[in-house]
Amino acid sequence: MGKLRPVVATRYSPAAGSLARLISPPAEFLSAAQIEDITAAVPHHILALAAPAPNRSERSRFVKFARSGALNQEWNRDGILQVDDYAQFYHLTITGRKREPQNGIFALVPLDEFEDATAPDADFRLLLEATRTWFEPAIATTTATLPQPGYEPPVAETEFDGVTYTLSPISDPDEIAAIEKQSEDWDLTLISGQGRITAAQAFAGRKPNVPERETYALVLILEALPEEEPDRSFSPVVRTPDPAALSNAYLEYQVIPPIGLLTWNVGDFI
Repeated sequence: MGKLRPVVATRYSPAAGSLARLISPPAEFLSAAQIEDITAAVPHHILALAAPAPNRSERSRFVKFARSGALNQEWNRDGILQVDDYAQFYHLTITGRKREPQNGIFALVPLDEFEDATAPDADFRLLLEATRTWFEPAIATTTATLPQPGYEPPVAETEFDGVTYTLSPISDPDEIAAIEKQSEDWDLTLISGQGRITAAQAFAGRKPNVPERETYALVLILEALPEEEPDRSFSPVVRTPDPAALSNAYLEYQVIPPIGLLTWNVGDFI
């Protein structure tokens, strides 16, 4: 595969409050009523940015995404969100429910690594156009052994739905270079976000000489769990023998990480 890039990430600041109250399952697994209830009850919830609710007085679908963009800027200005000073990879450790830890890496992946195999997510394209931000990463698995977290302490650790997520930066230049090199041999299977990837490909292809920053996607790469993994209790999970059979299918036994651990604004590209 093509070389991964580290990401200049945006994360919730301590001023936002408890991270466990601000993150969420992917919006595709929630009803409109659930999203409305969550965002009404929890100020600064990630769903207010990732899945803005429509307003009956708005004649265009684009308006709600423009509101998301304005809200994103407001939260950055008010210190609810914080942007990293430099690009780095992020290691994610998933533990809990009597299972072996699962490792993941947040990274930027070239869009051309993924086949245009599904219809684009029209809402995501409008959201991307209005905000230039990936609030929800695509998710891929790999059979490769991912690197362990470096010497730096975690920047976030939270429990959600009985599972603990530990997010640790990898900013050492030598470690970043090693991951970039190793990743050339990684195999990736996209298990979530096919429609977002296709929408981003269409958005990047809308004009010639597209900026390089628009040719990448924010992807969470997870180590594929062994087939004999006994714990199948993670929820929600789409169980299918063929992950390609559904536009947003997840491989069996895979936990679905919540969104909101980090996001990426396309303009923050180094």
